[in-house]
Parts: sequence; structure tokens; C-alpha cells
Amino acid sequence: MEYMKLLSSAAVQPNNGIIKQHGHSMKIIYILLSILLILINPVSATTIMPLGDSITAESDSYRIKLLSLLSENGYNPVFVGSLSDATSRHEGHWGWRSYQISWNTASFISANPADNVLLHIGTNDVTYARTQGFTSPYDYAYAKPLLKEIVADIHNVSPDTKIFVSTIIPQKNCMYINETYYCGLTDLVKDYNSMIKDTANEMIMSGLPVYLVEMENAGIDVNIDLKDSVHPNILGSDKMAYVWYNAIQLVPILLSSSHTLKNITMIKSY
Repeated sequence: MEYMKLLSSAAVQPNNGIIKQHGHSMKIIYILLSILLILINPVSATTIMPLGDSITAESDSYRIKLLSLLSENGYNPVFVGSLSDATSRHEGHWGWRSYQISWNTASFISANPADNVLLHIGTNDVTYARTQGFTSPYDYAYAKPLLKEIVADIHNVSPDTKIFVSTIIPQKNCMYINETYYCGLTDLVKDYNSMIKDTANEMIMSGLPVYLVEMENAGIDVNIDLKDSVHPNILGSDKMAYVWYNAIQLVPILLSSSHTLKNITMIKSY
């Protein structure tokens, strides 16, 4: 930051004798100048709306690590939403499917405008499809217009908002749903992610501020990084956070360099 550079140069330029004689006083002056310059030139807040289902809502979700990563790397993150917990505000809704998010998106963003929306939705659509007897391959044709509606509502209310559309994380192949044991979920997740990628790319080509984040490549191991069949534990949540962070960090760089790439797939190496 420029003010840190100025302070650094100011600290080494005065007469060496003065620094030696009044080292303690110089330290106090340095600290006071630092505080003053930060107050005069505060880092602009970066507002972020985490939007999704219980994977977003859980108190040990990716929001913890993402908040830390942003804060430690020069951002002033402010998470927004109608819900809150000890970590942050958010719009993560337990059990919600795409249609429920689409019904409420406009009101969410109107009440809490955000510079960035992180959308991770679809896990409950997958499990619901399986309970209705669908197996892979399944095209999720009903979900495609819902995803477009969610993005359109965000853009119509807040045209400058960057919309990060994520594929959903993997889940275990078999799970109990309403006391019935279902299998075949792994391939249904892949089908859903194919729909997300196709739809996101269509929106990108139309000129919308959409950025595809391929979260299924975050390195989440369903046998290690999940605490049940679908929800990530702290290891899985951290992997999600790194992917979100890299996307948030890279998009302004790409845009400032007139780069045409809007498909963000940055994976933290483990």
C-alpha cells in the first residue's frame, strides 16, 4: 500500500543521531502516523453475499476461512445477508432448493446490496431428484431457467454486482433420505454440474457479470472432507474457501487487464 511505502521511507531518512537518541519517541510517532493514515485512507469494504443452502449456512462453513483469507490479504470484507451467526451474515437457507432461492433473490439483494454474490445451490435439487426416482443421466431441465432467473434478479437490482456461480461440491454416492436408502447420487451431482456449467457459460456469452467457479474440482474427498453425506467438515470448508478466495482475487486482475476470460477455476494445492 502507498501509505506503508511512505512511512517506511520516512522512517529511514531522518538524522541517525535523532533516531538513536529518541528511538522510543520515534516508534510512538510512527505508530500514531500509521493509525492516522489508515483512518484517512481506510481500505474500502468489499461486500459479499454468501447465497445458498445449508452448506453455506452451517456455522463451520467456508465463510470462516474465507473471511480470514480476505482479511489477511488486504481486503476489508463485509459479509451481508438477512441471516447471521457467530461468523458473519449470510443467505444460507437449510433445505432450500433452486426454486426457493429464485423466489427470494431480488428481495435479498435489494435489502443487502453486495459487490459480490457467491452462489452455491443445487445439492438439495440433487437429493430431491433421486427421491423422485430419477437416475443419471438427468438433465435438470427445470433448474436451468431457475439459475438464469437468480442471476437476472441479482443483475437487475444491482448491475455492478459480480456473480460467482459455483458448481456444487461432491457428495457421497449413497445416503438416507426420509428413512430410505438411496444410491446413485455421485453421477447425479455430475449431471447437475454439467447443467450449471452450460448455463453459466451461456450467461457469460450474453455479457452478464457471471464468473463460473468449478467447486467440484476443489479437491474435496467425500470420505475425508465431509462430516455426513453432503456437508463439508472444517477441512472441506477450508478447501471451498480457497477456491472462493482465488476467484474473488483474480477477477479484478483479469478485468483490469482487459482479459476476456470470465471462467474462473483456481484450485488451492494441498
